[in-house]
This record gives sequence, structure tokens and C-alpha cells, in this order.
Amino acid sequence: MTIEKAQRDFNQMIMRNGFTEAGYTRDTNKIIYHKIWKEDGTTLEVRMMLSGTYTLVSVKHNGKADPKFIRDYSSPKRAMSAIRTVVLNAGFSW
Repeated sequence: MTIEKAQRDFNQMIMRNGFTEAGYTRDTNKIIYHKIWKEDGTTLEVRMMLSGTYTLVSVKHNGKADPKFIRDYSSPKRAMSAIRTVVLNAGFSW
């Protein structure tokens, strides 16, 4: 996959799934996107960014980083599939 295709796929995925800008990385000034789910006093936050052709994803449960879920994916489509699975398994609706 080329960087251009990865960027195009990533941008489409962000827009289709309701992620918004959360900030920028300090070293490379890349945009970090996030989405927050809230139900019954529980919060799940997913943050993601594109680094070259890889999508980097991290998850926070109630404001605490989940060390089991800081991952990189070879395509934006694979990242979104994993995010959807995490959200549904945590009991939130997509």
C-alpha cells in the first residue's frame, strides 16, 4: 500500500466513523484522532493516527490507558475492524 492510498483510506475511515481531532504529536506534528463512548458511567476512548502506511491505535477505559491495546495495523481497514471489536466487546454500541 502506498502512503497516498493509506492516507486516503484513513481520511475516509475517520469521516465515516465519527472520529474527531484530539491533538497533534509533539515530534512529527501528526494529527491524533479520537472517539469517546459513554454508557452507565463508563467511558471508552479510542485514539488513532496514521504513521506512514500504519495506523496506530490506543484505548483508554475510564481515563486509564489499556496496556493490552496499544497496537499498529497494516491498514486503516484492519484498524477499524479491531476498534469495532474492542468497542462491542466492552459493551458499547457502535
